[in-house]
Amino acid sequence: MTDENGLAATIFYPSIEGDVTITANTTAGLSTSNASTEVRITSGGGPGIGTTGIISSIYLSADSMNLVVKSTGGIESATLRAVGLDIEGNSVPEGTSISFYITAGPGGGEHLDTLGYGPVVVETDGYGEATVVLHSGTRPGTIRIRAMANDTVLSNATQILVSAGPPKYIALASSVCNANFWNTAGEFVNIIGVVSDTFHNPVNDSTLVYFSTDEGTMVSHHVRTQDLEGIVTTDWISGYASNSIPTPDGKVIVMAE
Repeated sequence: MTDENGLAATIFYPSIEGDVTITANTTAGLSTSNASTEVRITSGGGPGIGTTGIISSIYLSADSMNLVVKSTGGIESATLRAVGLDIEGNSVPEGTSISFYITAGPGGGEHLDTLGYGPVVVETDGYGEATVVLHSGTRPGTIRIRAMANDTVLSNATQILVSAGPPKYIALASSVCNANFWNTAGEFVNIIGVVSDTFHNPVNDSTLVYFSTDEGTMVSHHVRTQDLEGIVTTDWISGYASNSIPTPDGKVIVMAE
């Protein structure tokens, strides 16, 4: 209905971007008239669009969810991508600031771009996306990253696993170093191996370790690290084949690789 000045008004709420035609029709007695106008709806906001174009949510993802510690020959970095969306689910305008930061990590020097744990502030592109690169450090573990805008809009948490590098060191020990088994067979001595990477991190579980010995017998073909400790255990077994003679120095050498 028109007011006392002959004006009529309404509010149009768009739900998606695009071009729309708004038409007004009026009837007075037997005569009718109409008028139309073209409106382009974008995510940039404007009169009558409410909160469209203002960042309302952030979706955070990574192109790799598994990294290895740095300088060990595997994938050491991942690109994190944050997509800013307005209340209608449209991409926010170019130039919207999004902050990335690490909320938790193993503490081995992992960092976002060159700024440590952040925050790293990046502006969105024409697709409403902002990106940053995460680099692994020298320790394995889980890195947790989030993105934020306007100090209030928080993204989902993305977790990236950093694994230890390949085996570099093996330390061996035995439960008994002076075993009185020279003339006996079938006696066991427990052997322990500790396997670590170049930064002395325990290697990943199920790393296969082969044991051998110059005298007696070793159980070696199925020994694997476990419990995230890089530790393997096996047994040296006394006893000699009928056609072999133990070295008279009284020493047994156990090797692992």
